[in-house]
Amino acid sequence: MKCTKHGVLAKKRRSRGSGHIYDRGGTLWIQYWVNGQRIRESAHTDKLTVAQDLLTRRMSAVQDGVVRPGRVSYESLRDDLYKDYETRKHKSLLRRGKDDQEKGYKKGDAYIGTVPPLDAFAGYMVEKITTGAIKAFIQERQKGGISNSGINGSLAALRRMFWLRVKEKKFPRSPVPHFPMLPEDKPRTDYLTLDEYERLFTALRPELRPLLTVAFYTGARKGELLKLRWADVDFAAGDNGFVVLRDTKNGTDRDVPLTAEARKALEQLRAAHPNVESVFVRKNGRPVRDFRKAWELALERAGLKDKRFHGLRRGVTTNLAEAGVPEQTAMAFTGHKDIATHRRYRQLMQANLVNAARALESHMLKN
Repeated sequence: MKCTKHGVLAKKRRSRGSGHIYDRGGTLWIQYWVNGQRIRESAHTDKLTVAQDLLTRRMSAVQDGVVRPGRVSYESLRDDLYKDYETRKHKSLLRRGKDDQEKGYKKGDAYIGTVPPLDAFAGYMVEKITTGAIKAFIQERQKGGISNSGINGSLAALRRMFWLRVKEKKFPRSPVPHFPMLPEDKPRTDYLTLDEYERLFTALRPELRPLLTVAFYTGARKGELLKLRWADVDFAAGDNGFVVLRDTKNGTDRDVPLTAEARKALEQLRAAHPNVESVFVRKNGRPVRDFRKAWELALERAGLKDKRFHGLRRGVTTNLAEAGVPEQTAMAFTGHKDIATHRRYRQLMQANLVNAARALESHMLKN
């Protein structure tokens, strides 16, 4: 007999096909076989009865055909993740549009932004998605110039695929690989100054200028603005009116006050299209959906390469901090739920002040 701290493990072999329990550094592990593949899994306990219960449940799952590691493909993991997001109505689940058809996708297909790069594992069975294979994936993405944050997003999605299978389908933990996450990149700090905004406004197509103006003065996300309806615009509220952003990224509605410039842009838009439901529309009255090409062309004309639409949101958040608006009020204005995210912009403001102090010091030393 082999003694342990809290129990006794029989040295005697268990009957064939019933699995095995063994001690590993004071922690009990279980071992069993599935389709000729040996599965080892920590029971996370030193109590024999708990380990026996886990082994019994695993063996039952094997008999029922639930645990079949060798038959689980990457595609199966990916599809389960999409189904989970769809069931929970997760905002990150997107649908392919018309422009994606040029890349070989079908219009209307579901996807999550961080997942398509993982299709490099297409055709893999889960036992082949090892830590070594993941490291090779990371290296290929880095060669392609993808940021650490972008790579980490894909790794997090892959990790969730595995743990969904463990949680929902009693998949054993042992085939789940280690995910070597990378150090996060510093958050982007680019945003448009007033001068840059005016240059971009001039370079942008006239039909898209109201969208730029409202984004510049409200900090609303692109998706929130493109879903805006006239029923959610109230010109009579407050000094210059309010818009209600429905079904936002955080799952709640948000009231955002309009500045005089934003109100003026919306009034002109309403006068030009009095009978449409969507606020931001093209000349023909159809809703604006995708304007990436027009945005990139305008940036090039304005000499503002690599500026992103999300930078408009960063600008509002930073300006609120510089104006001394209390943190909680500023978060309500922009819709930030995570205070850590919001405080990144205060750090950006501080960085700008440091740069200003350096410029002042340099100027003074010259005199």
